[in-house]
Amino acid sequence: MAPAHRSNLFSAHGRLQRKTDDLAVLENVAYGQRYQGIDAETGRREALQLLDRLGLGQHAHRKPLTLSGGEKQRVSIARALACHPKLLLLDEPLSALDPQFKADLRQELKALHRDTGLTVLMVTHDFLDAFTLADRAGVMHNGRLEQVGTVKEIFRRPATPFVAEFVGMAKVLFATFQDSQSLFTEQGEL
Repeated sequence: MAPAHRSNLFSAHGRLQRKTDDLAVLENVAYGQRYQGIDAETGRREALQLLDRLGLGQHAHRKPLTLSGGEKQRVSIARALACHPKLLLLDEPLSALDPQFKADLRQELKALHRDTGLTVLMVTHDFLDAFTLADRAGVMHNGRLEQVGTVKEIFRRPATPFVAEFVGMAKVLFATFQDSQSLFTEQGEL
């Protein structure tokens, strides 16, 4: 059996936040690269490219504490991407963003996935985020997967009442077939 691959996971919270709050945004994004064997000049160039791509190039020399919540969120995404992950884990990455920038970042995340082939696992409660970004999705309820499939499959054919409600179907009609001709609901035969 091959040994498990170990990687550093960077978060905008806790100890890392305390370490990186004193760094300028550019150094913040490049922070993890030293642990990935990326030389300083290459790391700086890649970090600047990521900041430009995520609309933060003009903030490269500011401190994270001076940024808005959405800008901090984008710095966190850039910092994770700077380490060249094989898998990018995102937990509600668009929730703190203004509506216009949220739409822009959705498109940018989609382009990053398309351009790099990077696998992204994203947790979201926003169906529009899932619909825009996901190739495949899973709907969880009470810690259990209710349905897995393409977003279109989930939207068109919800497998459970919870999934139907989640995708916005206001009413669910439960029915059973009796012989091949009759359809019965709680209200009677249709």
